[in-house]
Amino acid sequence: MSESMGVVFFLSSDVTPHELSHIEERIKASPYVVRVSYVSRQQAFEKFEKNFPELQEILRNLGTNPFPPSFEATLQKDAFRSNDILGFIEEIKNITGVEDVQFNREWVQKIQSLSRLTRAIGFFLGGILILASFFIISNVIRLNVLPARPRSKSSGWSGPPTPSSGCRFSLKALPSGSWGACCPWAFSIF
Repeated sequence: MSESMGVVFFLSSDVTPHELSHIEERIKASPYVVRVSYVSRQQAFEKFEKNFPELQEILRNLGTNPFPPSFEATLQKDAFRSNDILGFIEEIKNITGVEDVQFNREWVQKIQSLSRLTRAIGFFLGGILILASFFIISNVIRLNVLPARPRSKSSGWSGPPTPSSGCRFSLKALPSGSWGACCPWAFSIF
């Protein structure tokens, strides 16, 4: 995701110089575009030969240059997060002289869906941690602070027999309860 994304606007082979400058101006006017470069038919042919040397014989057998001229636009790093980028691409595609656009829309939508899913999982796990800490703290308080009830007549009281020992248990439970409350909270932030 740290790399910039690119869009290629393929032009018709009979595009006029006026249409060419109009298309370039419209692409450059977008706030999402960082850089625009024009690739002529000959430059596209040479680039293909350089990238795919094993296919040079096929190109020579064709006898003509099959590559259209194009504009290659480099988008900002975070442009894929905006839904407006798809509208911008559709707008340029509808300009006279533009035949096709190479931009992987499904890829952008999958990245956006993955981002929403990760956020939802984070909220879900954070909620579980908060509920778990609530139950742990409430049980610590219930066991150490609330007055004890007799278990049976023969065994006597369970829990602290005097108010001073109840205070001692409360002071022991305070750091444990605080630690149990802070850990899930800290993990949910990060």
